[in-house]
Amino acid sequence: MEAELNQYLDLGLIRPSKSPWASPVLMIRKPDGSIRFCIDYRKLNSVTVKDSYPMPRIDDLLDVLGRAKLFSTMDIASGYWNVPMSQGSIEKTAFTCKYGLYEWLVMPFGLCNAVPCFERLMEHILIDYKWRTCLVYLDDCIVFSEDFGSHRVRLTQVLTKFREAGFKLKMSKCKWGRSSVPFLGHIITPAGILPNPEKIKSVLRVKPLKDVSEVRAFLGLASYFRRFVRDFSKIAAPLSALVTDETFVWTPDCDVALDKLKRSLVSPPILAHPDFDLPFDIWVDASHIAVGAVLMQKQDGKNRVIAYASQSLSKAQQKWITKEMGISEIECWGVVWATRKFCPYVDRRHFTIYTDHEALTWLFNQGSRSGNHKLARWAMEIQGLDYTVIHRAGELNGAADGLSRLPVCPIQTRSMRRLAQTDPDLTTGKESSRTRSPSSEVNPTQPRLPEPTSNKTPQPIDLYDRRGRPSPRLYNEQANDTWIVALRAYLDEGAVPLDPHLLKLVVRNSHQFVVRQGIVCRYITFKTPLRNPELVLVPVIPYTLIEEVLYASHASPLAGHLGYMKTRERLLFAYRTSHHETLGDSPYFCLFERDPTLPLDLAFMNAEPSWKSDDLPQYKRR
Repeated sequence: MEAELNQYLDLGLIRPSKSPWASPVLMIRKPDGSIRFCIDYRKLNSVTVKDSYPMPRIDDLLDVLGRAKLFSTMDIASGYWNVPMSQGSIEKTAFTCKYGLYEWLVMPFGLCNAVPCFERLMEHILIDYKWRTCLVYLDDCIVFSEDFGSHRVRLTQVLTKFREAGFKLKMSKCKWGRSSVPFLGHIITPAGILPNPEKIKSVLRVKPLKDVSEVRAFLGLASYFRRFVRDFSKIAAPLSALVTDETFVWTPDCDVALDKLKRSLVSPPILAHPDFDLPFDIWVDASHIAVGAVLMQKQDGKNRVIAYASQSLSKAQQKWITKEMGISEIECWGVVWATRKFCPYVDRRHFTIYTDHEALTWLFNQGSRSGNHKLARWAMEIQGLDYTVIHRAGELNGAADGLSRLPVCPIQTRSMRRLAQTDPDLTTGKESSRTRSPSSEVNPTQPRLPEPTSNKTPQPIDLYDRRGRPSPRLYNEQANDTWIVALRAYLDEGAVPLDPHLLKLVVRNSHQFVVRQGIVCRYITFKTPLRNPELVLVPVIPYTLIEEVLYASHASPLAGHLGYMKTRERLLFAYRTSHHETLGDSPYFCLFERDPTLPLDLAFMNAEPSWKSDDLPQYKRR
């Protein structure tokens, strides 16, 4: 601390003070081990009149760099110290330490008005060149041009302004005449924009979060790059719920969300620079938890992504799906929200909206003649824009397929089967195929399931191999099970079946299920008399495998039975202490192949089993 004070005194940055104001000093250790000199101005900031000078939006700055080929970035050395304090404000910056009371002659870090004050100064210095020759965000400045000749001229203009203002540059952070430069946490190239790998590292290092404050910090950091992550709001929904919940409970879904956000940022897409001389396309999609949109543009004959955007639905909006026209309302809201989000790009120019909900083409293209007042009001809201709405079937709406689609047609099982065959280690699905074939409807009252064959002795089945990987047969059988297919589509994509009964079952029970290694699994509470209850993740057994699984785990010579007497003693204990809900058979029936007359029969009867180990028991459901 003494060395820091002496340095500031020698540079003329501070002086001894007699001010009635005083703020404490904090010495913060940096990652490299050195000490940072900080002053806690929170009390002073709480009584300061705030400066409302606007900061430039990051996306607005990045959009200006569209046609540039060369870039130079500059960093102002000790930027805040280039701003002198006014006479009336000097005494308010006083800070106290064991060496005395001092006050600042230049603007220190930590004041609430330091950021808007410095931004105003930088924009005033470069007022003749900002947005046309250079961009500035606090002490970061970037000069851009389309060729080397104009780049030299623009650099000379900007550097002349800095010299006149008395600014000095930090040369170690300056880049000159590059085709790729870091700027505001991004990498700027002529081809497009991508996040800076150095900034992404801080996201990738995050471990499971322990409290709400850590969740907020992570979401704030990850949200800075949300324009690169398709369906950010949907992916982050389990983490966002932790912020609003009264109790903090870290669930397996939170682990999945955290891991998926990290993986999305490891290999992000290159977002193209917008060309405002070309038309834009907005691909819109909606699910039961979020709406999403992709801003695209055809450049050089190729569809290029300009930006991704998504927003979680509020609890009230999520209830729309239960209404008669709920799907239409959610899809319509997605269109309205997307036009609001990308209005700076599409205002006063013709653009095209692509949606997988065919009813919206009539609503928006033919006018607001809907009996639903909400839909009519939304249609009128965007009628001042010049647009065309085009329907694209769900499987063709590839730009927005990451967000869960609410299908206007039933789900087919071949999507899940194809997923299992192509990537057995995949934890979440990517696509749900849909057709309008009535024969493919999911009907829970008349399930199209193959009947189990009980005339042959089932063989033991291995659901997982020695390395813990699911067997191919489990993949295929789940892909052919109607209930599991509908549940998987809802978990992966939010796609819901048309059948109202199955829709209600899927939505109400989905919180108990999760996809692991491409297999639909369920959380159950495992209870035993000698151990505390614990949460266990088990695979959902397809209907066609139930008989084989029961045989393999119960009647097979390789199963867990340890002989008649040992098994009988265990069954006695289990009968008296355990619930009989999971298997559906009583322990007595498993042993004697008939139901007991009274529960106490099991304690007094000493009969031998009437079946041999190589015979298949005929299981009975109560």
